[in-house]
Amino acid sequence: MNLVDVDKFINGLISQNDLISRIPDDFKFKDKLDLIMECKIKNRSDLFEVIFWNFPPTDTDSHLIISRFSILEAWHTQHEEIISSFQEEFNHHRTNILYIENAIHNIPEYLSNIHLQESYIRKCFYAISAHSKKDAIKALQKLSGSENSTIAKHATAQLKRLVDV
Repeated sequence: MNLVDVDKFINGLISQNDLISRIPDDFKFKDKLDLIMECKIKNRSDLFEVIFWNFPPTDTDSHLIISRFSILEAWHTQHEEIISSFQEEFNHHRTNILYIENAIHNIPEYLSNIHLQESYIRKCFYAISAHSKKDAIKALQKLSGSENSTIAKHATAQLKRLVDV
């Protein structure tokens, strides 16, 4: 499996079924990570999206590791979707809060528009709040003291919602 096949899929030259059928039966986590790293080297976030969401292994642990790695990277455009997965799927891993906090403080360039940034930060705080109440409150208390007014505002709002529940 190589990026040429993924590029063919993106350009409509092969179907998703054809693409998936070309993935070897022994395709492993390392193979997926290698393809993702090749996407990074070639600066092909469009290929990353296909590989990230559609290629095996799709087991929870593998996807969590790649999600944690990917949220720290600024070269792709899947940050909001990854943050949503921390809210919906991976909300029982307290370590994820550290990755979400990093995402709040390191917003990728494509989200630099004030409205996109505000939306992204809000989603990050929803993801923190979806974790255990104790861990979320601890993180939100710390973030509510941020010098960044947007971060402090959203942290305070989520903290109020958790404490009042």
